[in-house]
Amino acid sequence: MASTVLQVLPLWFGEGWMSSDKRQHGGPAHYWKMKTKMEEEEEEGDRDRWEGGEATTEGRMDNNLDAQEDGETRCNKVVLQNLLMCMVCFYSLYYIAVSLCIGLLRVHEINSLLAPFDYTTQPSWQNPKYLVGVISTEVTYLLGGLVFAWIVEEWVWDYAITVTLLHIAMTVAVMSDFPSAEHWWIALGSGLVMMIFGGQLLAYKLFRSNFVYPAELQNF
Repeated sequence: MASTVLQVLPLWFGEGWMSSDKRQHGGPAHYWKMKTKMEEEEEEGDRDRWEGGEATTEGRMDNNLDAQEDGETRCNKVVLQNLLMCMVCFYSLYYIAVSLCIGLLRVHEINSLLAPFDYTTQPSWQNPKYLVGVISTEVTYLLGGLVFAWIVEEWVWDYAITVTLLHIAMTVAVMSDFPSAEHWWIALGSGLVMMIFGGQLLAYKLFRSNFVYPAELQNF
């Protein structure tokens, strides 16, 4: 599964997948610094090939390749770690929101375990089950964007779209059918928009330099 995520999703979302966890690698800015350093070392190796002989050049090229592979491995691990954290937070928020809605609206004829994946409820503002689904979805996406901003710092939109695609895939697997209800897609799309804009705004406010400064937190 890890190899599939790494091979397919980065091609879909581009360089945003190379975000790093601020507590381990300093965020995306650190990745670009490391990549730039590798490119400089490769250029230095090319100069040595002309000036210092083939033996020195081959040694430096091998070191550069090893360093590049190590860097890519570390980044891939961080991406998977961030994605796992986002998924766990997303569904934790989802089930908390569903439980609160069930309690506040006093809905008893609903399966709380299947609620995040149930798209078969008839859309009606008089239907408590429909209200539970819509409210829990929008609250989850709104709060999820803020949590994603703390986890990935900058590329909230990338992880938000990826988590949504995984949620759709899980919905198909759980319900054994592809969701065709328009109201479900509308709720999902509006929630995704809120997650991206809310998360990106918070990330811009707190992590403009990929670091959290106490002064910024106090002025937020």
